[in-house]
Amino acid sequence: MLKRLVRHQFHRHAVDLAAGAWVVRLRAPFDPKLFVSAASTKLRHAAADELDALMKRAMRQRTRDLV
Repeated sequence: MLKRLVRHQFHRHAVDLAAGAWVVRLRAPFDPKLFVSAASTKLRHAAADELDALMKRAMRQRTRDLV
């Protein structure tokens, strides 16, 4: 599920991101007490929100680098 979310976010933000090879790593595991299933809707939304914030941060960084 996480791989699909990452691909979706990259396709969604492809125009605004710098071309190249991108690596997305899970830095910390999701808390199993909060997310009881790897396929839960709650986990999907939390991961999508985090990925969206990450993409926006990368876009801001790119804008700063271009100036």
